[in-house]
Amino acid sequence: MDRFIAVLLGITLFFAGLTYILGKFAKKIRIIKYIPGIIAILLGVYYIYIARQPHIGFEGLAMAILAIMLFWAALSNLVTGVIIDFVIPMIKNRKKTDSH
Repeated sequence: MDRFIAVLLGITLFFAGLTYILGKFAKKIRIIKYIPGIIAILLGVYYIYIARQPHIGFEGLAMAILAIMLFWAALSNLVTGVIIDFVIPMIKNRKKTDSH
């Protein structure tokens, strides 16, 4: 279980960093930083579909775990994107109005 949490933390850091980098390179186009999250959601749905098909052994369980990881990646991407797009500018505007 500790390894799974470490993997989820690594996925979170990777997708948050990717979102930050995409946000820095494409400041005018906000939707670009959400594309990895959208792709992760689509892949997660695909792995859920594959996991529900008949398999030999624990292959279905592995697909379900991959789907959980992809949904976690999408969630971390979307949360980071919302923080970058809405929360940080709101905090900056509040500091500007407080200083005047």
